[in-house]
Amino acid sequence: MRRLWTQEEINVLSKLPTIRLKLDKESIGIVRSYQLKLKKGVRKKRLYFQIETNSFGFGEIREILEEVNVTHIKCIYGKYEMPIKCFKNLFKMTPTLAKVLANFAGDGCITPTKVSYTNGEMVLIDSFTDSIKKLFRGIDVHFQTRVYKIGNSKDNYSINLSMICGQVLNAIYGNFYGYQVRVPKKVKEGNEEIKSAYLRAIYEDEGGISVKAQQIALTSTSKFLVEDLKEILKEFDIRTTVFMYQPKEQNRKMVYLLLISDMMSIFKFAVYIGFTKEYYKTKKLKELVIKLKEVLSRIQIFTLLNKNPLNVSKINQNVDRQYKTIKRFLVSLEKEGFVERKKTEKYHDGLIYSLTDKGKEFYNKLSFYFKE
Repeated sequence: MRRLWTQEEINVLSKLPTIRLKLDKESIGIVRSYQLKLKKGVRKKRLYFQIETNSFGFGEIREILEEVNVTHIKCIYGKYEMPIKCFKNLFKMTPTLAKVLANFAGDGCITPTKVSYTNGEMVLIDSFTDSIKKLFRGIDVHFQTRVYKIGNSKDNYSINLSMICGQVLNAIYGNFYGYQVRVPKKVKEGNEEIKSAYLRAIYEDEGGISVKAQQIALTSTSKFLVEDLKEILKEFDIRTTVFMYQPKEQNRKMVYLLLISDMMSIFKFAVYIGFTKEYYKTKKLKELVIKLKEVLSRIQIFTLLNKNPLNVSKINQNVDRQYKTIKRFLVSLEKEGFVERKKTEKYHDGLIYSLTDKGKEFYNKLSFYFKE
């Protein structure tokens, strides 16, 4: 039975430490003809062939793989194996995968000796665990949970995973540790749902909300990560500003601050990104949205147009802004696709404004934050 492999999959295999691939019986003779080592699994006496990736070119590895039926992949570091179907599925970007990649770029850690995720919020620990189980279905991810404290802080929960999970993700999506971390290319090329899932997870780990300062912030020691996040947020029409500062502690690297302070951008973050409902940051975001609702004229316009189509004069009677300012807001909202204008004989200026389908969807999602 021939198994087809993409060049990308073979490239990833070549990046892994020495690997062993589980075979069916018919493939054993084929592998022996290549004079490769056959190994038996320690516990279940399964037959593997071992590839020293440094000793083979891509073409030779492809030739071997296409002649044998491989069912599982196993690295020599660690005792757990991964079904080949699971391995191949990791090349297809999904919201669940994007979330896990963001978790590892945030509070996670993938090094040659450790694969873990640490957080002080049990809601995020449970969410990460569920995502890992979906992503690595069919593999014993070998969860080990540890509870510890740093100084007088609350309990922190650390989950350690089997090495093969981290080794494969590292080989496919690059480094998740240090100052070179960045958003994976497949996330940047993904759809809105994938980008939103990545942003939500990274902001849950690394972001913060200040109701008093009326801003949403994220800090990172990776300049590349912050620049990538800024570009993705721009696709959601969310304006950001980047600052950098040097921590007072000795030998600390430069820290980059990604700030969302534009009021309309905060509303868009709430609608398009948001947080897990049970997470405490959702409550803080809700407080911030309610506070800004009272002062942001554009949201007052949304509220009025959600009830009935109106002209500028009628809106002006309910919004404490000058006529020209309201007209400028309406033009801006029309450019963004939230509002449309139509001709009518009902009013003397001959124009009436109403919410588009996009505008109604935006306001309905935003209404979640207005509820008690």
